[in-house]
Amino acid sequence: YGVFLTPFEHLDYMLTYHSTLTFSENDEVYLPLSWTNPLFQFPRRGYYVVAVSVDHLKTYHPIAYYGLQTPLWWMAWVVFAFSLYLAVLKLRRGELPKLELFLLCWFSANYLIYFPMAYLLHRWVYPFYFYMTVPIIAIGLPKIMEGDKISELVLYGVTAMQIGWFLGFFPVKAQWFIDLLLLLGVPA
Repeated sequence: YGVFLTPFEHLDYMLTYHSTLTFSENDEVYLPLSWTNPLFQFPRRGYYVVAVSVDHLKTYHPIAYYGLQTPLWWMAWVVFAFSLYLAVLKLRRGELPKLELFLLCWFSANYLIYFPMAYLLHRWVYPFYFYMTVPIIAIGLPKIMEGDKISELVLYGVTAMQIGWFLGFFPVKAQWFIDLLLLLGVPA
């Protein structure tokens, strides 16, 4: 294509371009800690929401695409902390913590990397960057919760919350499901 004569020119262009993607103090930015914190989370954002009003009495959304967290996201730090703890225990026993090391590396490369970028370099970051971390949470959570009866109950609770979250925020809802949600007094 002849755009860049050498790979170094291309790297220079990428570095220059990415250096311009910074935010200032007045910009609305959802920093990485707000992606996994249920207490101080980023607000739900509607990307495409269709509102239907019936007799001006009830309003519902048969189609609603939102950007939001899920209960699985909130378990990120639990998985990270327990993976670190289990890795240390295995190392002390002289074992190689393969799965724990995999979890920690994936978590670091796909989530923790955004902390210095956002907080130190003021680089724009977006909550959808966290999507690459979700599979590792889904793998790590059952691993750290195995064996103990209380842990299994917590895992079942998180799974039930996640299923409920999925059903409640699924973008396209059937009319019978909307009617059920409205009957229960839950936003539809």
